[in-house]
Amino acid sequence: MNAYSSRMVRSFRNSSIKVRLSVLILLASTLFSFGLFQAVHSTLHASLSRQQNEFAHDRLRMLRAIVERKQDFLRIIGEDIKWEGENISLPSYYLRLIDGRGSVLIETPGMKELVPIARFEAARNRTGSSEEIYQSPNGRYFLLKSDASSSAKRAVTMQIALDVTPEVTADAVNSRKIALLIIVSVWLLTAVLLVALDRTLRPLDRLVDFSGRISGVRISERVDCEVWPLEVRRLGEALNAMLDRLEDSLIRLTHVAANMAHEIRTPLNNLMGEAEVALMQARTPEEYQRVLESGMEECARLTRLVDNLLFLGHAENPAMSISRVRFDPLSEVKSLFGQFAVQAQGKEAQLGCRGDLFLYGDPMLFRRAISNLLANALYYSPPGVRIEVAIEAGDGEMNRVTVRDTGFGISETDLTRIFDRFYRGDHSRANYREGSGLGLSIVKAIMELHGGSVEVASRVGAGTTFTLLFPRPPELD
Repeated sequence: MNAYSSRMVRSFRNSSIKVRLSVLILLASTLFSFGLFQAVHSTLHASLSRQQNEFAHDRLRMLRAIVERKQDFLRIIGEDIKWEGENISLPSYYLRLIDGRGSVLIETPGMKELVPIARFEAARNRTGSSEEIYQSPNGRYFLLKSDASSSAKRAVTMQIALDVTPEVTADAVNSRKIALLIIVSVWLLTAVLLVALDRTLRPLDRLVDFSGRISGVRISERVDCEVWPLEVRRLGEALNAMLDRLEDSLIRLTHVAANMAHEIRTPLNNLMGEAEVALMQARTPEEYQRVLESGMEECARLTRLVDNLLFLGHAENPAMSISRVRFDPLSEVKSLFGQFAVQAQGKEAQLGCRGDLFLYGDPMLFRRAISNLLANALYYSPPGVRIEVAIEAGDGEMNRVTVRDTGFGISETDLTRIFDRFYRGDHSRANYREGSGLGLSIVKAIMELHGGSVEVASRVGAGTTFTLLFPRPPELD
């Protein structure tokens, strides 16, 4: 393939769907019209040829019967030739009889000039058959056929030239008419198909225009694709679904930004307020020390917030991976109980754990997830709460870690958004201000990094149960 052909192929591949389909339709219609013309022409031509051959064959068979059975066959055939010449201006066929020595016994007047004897022999030598369509010097067409008598006493060769000029002319005229009719019909059909193609692809242009208008302020708009063709309608519906997800993500991002600003503003306001109060008048060293200690607490709160946000940002990176080892989750939970002993004692909480299987994952991330759940259970529960951590073999390919408490419980409204960033239920916002609303988001991110998931079930006044599902690797089965 030369460079020009390569450019043409590349240009065709890069062209629009409309252009490519138009070219293919035109090519297909042209090939179809050619094939249809050939089929119709062959059928008509075969029908005419069959009729002509049957007539010529019947005449030869009749001549052979006369030659073989009649002593005066020359008189009988001569009268037939004479009658044909006297009553018809142009004979429909010409006859010639030749004896075994090659001498002409009888022939239709004028046949020698129109169809010489040698013409029949040339046809036999060229095609291997005694049959041929021949154009005479006067422009007329003849079907040439010959036969020989089977009688041993009378060796006679019979030649017949059937005038097929009307049939050949009609065949040519009909072929032109059929070709014209087929071409016009196919091109009309092609035009209709191209119009239908243009109307079918018009929704794609509308879809492109609509996509170009999408912006942050117009993200709530949707494309109306109810009356579009199925394939294009599916594309429009997919675009609308994508816009729904984008709009939902944008709303969530707006809420996250607002909540993050609120969470950052609170410690900053505390820092500024305490500093302003401290600077209003001279203070003792002890008072300045208390202001600095309070400022350090607010700075620590900001640091934890930033660390949590950084962790969530890294966890959403598809390229992030964790190091997995086989570890004992029960010992990790007991270690965490030691860290929460003071808080549990202040809440008069009862902590318990059970389980005897190993998990496969990152122990540090496991500790962080369980720590967040324990902190929530202790923080958002009344005194005397009972908290239990159970490590069990789950169904299928999952191991299950459940953290169950007998605290306040979570309403159904809050359950749907409890894993959103910075989300805190109305109950927690009204009574507990210390949390940032990122703890459960971090738990969910940790489980997704492990290829697992987290589930929650709760009833107001009866407590909450979080279930962590860890994949069980095949080598540990």
